[in-house]
Amino acid sequence: MKFLLRIFAGTLIRIRNGSADCVKGKVMGWRLDAISELAADANLDAGEIWVNGNGTVGFSNDIPQELHQRIRNVMASD
Repeated sequence: MKFLLRIFAGTLIRIRNGSADCVKGKVMGWRLDAISELAADANLDAGEIWVNGNGTVGFSNDIPQELHQRIRNVMASD
């Protein structure tokens, strides 16, 4: 499932050294800042977040389960 989500994702956010960067698609800067802050607080060095066209969000295995909902909330907020 994660493999397919990654292939068909319209948005790809990559976390490196605790900093989030949009590699594919468009993400507002404040969302990347919020994800970077969550990653830094969790001492997360690397990971990927995929979002497909219908809003389904997927996470690489590097991102701890306890961050998933918090990141989803950031992605869904206005």
